[in-house]
Amino acid sequence: MIEAAILCLALNAYHEARGEGPLGMAAVSQVVLNRVESGDRRWPRDVCRVVYQGGPRPLYRCQFSWYCDGKSDRSRDARAWREAWIVAEAMLVGG
Repeated sequence: MIEAAILCLALNAYHEARGEGPLGMAAVSQVVLNRVESGDRRWPRDVCRVVYQGGPRPLYRCQFSWYCDGKSDRSRDARAWREAWIVAEAMLVGG
């Protein structure tokens, strides 16, 4: 289960902040973790559910633009993907 959370957090960090380096990726990841831990009923208590919350319907817009932009979600920048994975893993399991 932690592996799935790392993957979701890394995908989100990669797509939202790959051009900002590890600090930008960590900031985006912290937004997700803050929502998970907030206790606010607007946010799911699961990393993947926060990342994928919403959808293309007007009343339920995506929380993170990459998820609903209609573009491929494949990572194409190997260096940025490695950074995103390392950031996500560090934020969820330490390191």
